[in-house]
This record gives sequence, structure tokens and C-alpha cells, in this order.
Amino acid sequence: HSPATPLNLLVYGNLVHARGADAFCSSLAAAGASSLLTPDIPLPEAESIRAACAEHDLGFVPLVGPATTENRLEASNAAATGFLYLAGHQGVTGARAPESHSSDLVTHTAAQTDAPICLGFGLKDADSIRRAFQAGAKMAVVGSHLAIAIERGLEAESDPSNSADRTAQVVDSITNAISLLTQALQP
Repeated sequence: HSPATPLNLLVYGNLVHARGADAFCSSLAAAGASSLLTPDIPLPEAESIRAACAEHDLGFVPLVGPATTENRLEASNAAATGFLYLAGHQGVTGARAPESHSSDLVTHTAAQTDAPICLGFGLKDADSIRRAFQAGAKMAVVGSHLAIAIERGLEAESDPSNSADRTAQVVDSITNAISLLTQALQP
């Protein structure tokens, strides 16, 4: 990875606990990571991970979502040393929601926090990313949509290079949209 490019790792808590938070975060920092999000560890149970992140100069990233209470949002904001990961809808990643996210949810969360907002869950095209940034998100995660594009490419063609081409088209489309949006939002 490029040293100038942040590497933000999302892993489940069992990987952290299996090695111990300190050893895990030490290895993560040595590998060049910037931050850690363990989405299955509730904030009140994440103190050892928060401490290990601080010890090894890693950002600690809490997870919040539509059902997050105001008290939990406040506590998550106080705990965040990287950014807040905002799940755009309640459910599992990759699940198809009728609306990818509510701009009101992003706007509300951004207004209640100091930490930058990273929106995930349901983002799939330039329009959904544009709406997320306009509502106050500073980062966007497009994960499941890329996996679906790869899967469809593999199903449609027996030649795996076609899947790579289709995936590259999706990535190019999203990259171009972000570049245009970034230019448009600059003062």
C-alpha cells in the first residue's frame, strides 16, 4: 500500500481477541494500518481495543447506525479517534434496502459529531455517493456493490477477464463521480 493512502481495517472481534488487542494492534500498525473498526464489539466492551489503538497510534472507529441512541452517538463521538462509521440502514451489509440511506440520517449524525462520517451499507452508484457527501459524509464505502459486479461478470462470461473489465467500469464510474463531486463542493 502507498504510505500516503490511509489503510482502514474492518475486522471482527474474534480476530482481535484471538491474538490479544495489544499484539493485534501492534502488528496492524507495523503493517501500515491507519485505523481499526470492530463492528461486532459494542462500544462499552471495546475499552481494551481502544487502549491498544491509542498505544499503537491507530485511529479507533466506532460503528453507529439508524438505531443508535443520542447517548450512544455522543459516547461514540467521544471515543472516535479516526472517524465514525455510519451504517446507512439497519441490517446486514449487501442486503438490498429500498433506499440506500437517508440523507436526513447522515445530516443528523454529522451535526451531532466532531468526527468525520464514513457512510456505508447500500452505496452503489455515483448518485448515492453524491447524496452521501452532500448530506455531510466525508467518506463512502462501496463494498457489496463491487462484489456483486464481480459475481455478475463471472456468471455472464466464462472468461474471468470480462469480470475484471466490468469491475473496472464500476470502479471508474464511482471514481469519476467522486472526482467531479469533490471539485463541485470546493469553495
